[in-house]
Amino acid sequence: MKPLPLIATKFFPLPSPGKQLKRQGLISRMEEGLAARHPLILISAPAGYGKSTLVAEWRESTQRTITWLSLDDSDNEPSRFLVYLIAALQNADKSIGMELMTMLEANQLPPRETIIALLTEDLLASRNSLVCVLDDFQVIQDPNVLDILQDLIVHPLPLQFAIVTREDPALPLGRLRANDRLTEIRALDLRFTKEETAAFFREVMNIPLTERDLSLLLERTEGWVAGLQLAGLSMQGGKDPSEVIASLSGNNRHILSYLTEEVLKQQETSVQEFLLYTSILSKFNADLCNAVTQRSDSAVLLEAMLASNLFLIPLDDEGFWYRYHHLFAELLFSYLLRSQPGLLKELHHRAAEWFESQSMPAEAIDHALAARDFARAATLLEINTWTLLNQGYVRRIEAWMQSLPVEWRTQSPRTNLSFAWMYLLRGNFIKVVPHLQEAETALENAPEADDLRAECHALRANLLQSQGEIPAAIENAKEAIKIVSPGNVRLLGLANLGLGAGYRQAVQFDLAVNALQQAIRFSRESGDSVTGALAATHLILMSLQHGRLNLAEAVSSQMIELMECIGEAVPPIIGAIYGALGLVYYERNQIEQARDHYLRGIH
Repeated sequence: MKPLPLIATKFFPLPSPGKQLKRQGLISRMEEGLAARHPLILISAPAGYGKSTLVAEWRESTQRTITWLSLDDSDNEPSRFLVYLIAALQNADKSIGMELMTMLEANQLPPRETIIALLTEDLLASRNSLVCVLDDFQVIQDPNVLDILQDLIVHPLPLQFAIVTREDPALPLGRLRANDRLTEIRALDLRFTKEETAAFFREVMNIPLTERDLSLLLERTEGWVAGLQLAGLSMQGGKDPSEVIASLSGNNRHILSYLTEEVLKQQETSVQEFLLYTSILSKFNADLCNAVTQRSDSAVLLEAMLASNLFLIPLDDEGFWYRYHHLFAELLFSYLLRSQPGLLKELHHRAAEWFESQSMPAEAIDHALAARDFARAATLLEINTWTLLNQGYVRRIEAWMQSLPVEWRTQSPRTNLSFAWMYLLRGNFIKVVPHLQEAETALENAPEADDLRAECHALRANLLQSQGEIPAAIENAKEAIKIVSPGNVRLLGLANLGLGAGYRQAVQFDLAVNALQQAIRFSRESGDSVTGALAATHLILMSLQHGRLNLAEAVSSQMIELMECIGEAVPPIIGAIYGALGLVYYERNQIEQARDHYLRGIH
């Protein structure tokens, strides 16, 4: 299994806008909290209060070692969260989390105590005192992720967190507050004062306000940064500031919705369309915008929008990827939904096509489902489920599955089989059966689908042997091998794994050896190291049970050599193979060699 491909833009803090109002008082509070060794700096406020902008400004002014991680819904899962957290920490110190990352890349999540112990050891050994910014933390709701983060916060480590969030996280804030270990910056702190509002309009927006207009604007917006910025944009182009301010009424969302429409009206028609059409995208670059809007000058337009402070946020230092301010994007999308609802399907269709062409299947699936293009979504899932599982998308795969109408799930046996394998590998046997049955039902009237039928049998063989139903497991494995295409080596490996495991439990040694060796051979040809390791483990332990030490040693040595030479993340199951080889040496009274292999297995 290859190391997981990471989305580079998640590690880039938001570059500060060209024009901004310095908020030195808040920056000083953050520095004081860090100097007091507070493990957590919490910046918590609703959308539009300038949280991320403040932290990005602080990052540029501090002398501390800062590492950054922007979170999204996909990170609300322990394995994926840890992969990105470790990668963020490694941007500051490459030695942190190397051993834990190897486990995660092999699709293995260690127990929480092991995770904390490994990270603690690496952090204490590091010479750097780090601050890790977690932006958009409100997406993290998984209790296991929160427990891991809580352990890192409450332990005395050379690691402090700055959490940027729209809502308070489920962390022990009361305990931290009572023990003077928490610095908090909230909406009340982030609101612009009268002096800051005056300076913002004078220095950033180049619109001087009268004392009366300033007081009324502050009263209507309550110092809400997004509202002030949009108010300034709506005043540009010669509009009377007093008229704009007098028109403001209602709550913050009403004000922002009104101002968004006012800002749109000032743009050329082509720019209005660009803003609305691209509001369906959570992130974008010029090429993607060209595909969605069907224009060719998106790069120039993005540069102009950035210079105009039009709520466009760069996601990398090169200015390649962008996103809109979240609340601005929501309001643009709401406006699009009201004004051109019939266009949504086509826009999502164009986005899905582009992401698919760029080998970005997760984003392509999201947009295909939004376009109700269930054929494309099902095909993408069929092709990419195994890859996405190894990248930590387990929750999203389940969510995608629920988004597919029932008729598409039953019409797509390949999709059902992908979900069934996912649940089998996770040991959730109860959820395997419905998907397997749906796949089998869909194949009843499909005469040219022998490989899919073979996969159903291979899946059922592995499920049944795990549940101790040995004769049925062997029968299904044989049927899979009988009807599968000779060139489908991945499926031949899985079928022989089920067959060999069944023969092992049936105490048919020679038959089990042959099937498991076949599984290992086919797994090598297909690059499926997990199936190969599982087959090897069965074969080694069975050989030891029957006193066949030479065979156990040969298989162990071959698998270890193979896994260590392919240059990929080694599955932790290799520990069992080291342990088995250690037992071989122990039985031969080669104690030092046995000790060495046991220690490697434990490691």
